[in-house]
Amino acid sequence: MANFYTDNEDIQFLFEYMDVARLAEIIEEGFGFHQEFDFAPENAADAVDN
Repeated sequence: MANFYTDNEDIQFLFEYMDVARLAEIIEEGFGFHQEFDFAPENAADAVDN
């Protein structure tokens, strides 16, 4: 079975050079949702890990 990540050089490039932690902070609007929802990430490390 093919692996979409390993077979796609464009995606590999993005994950190598993109600041995923900063992107998570933007998407999660400063991680304020974790106070309302127990499934929301508390910080960038939590968001990147999951």
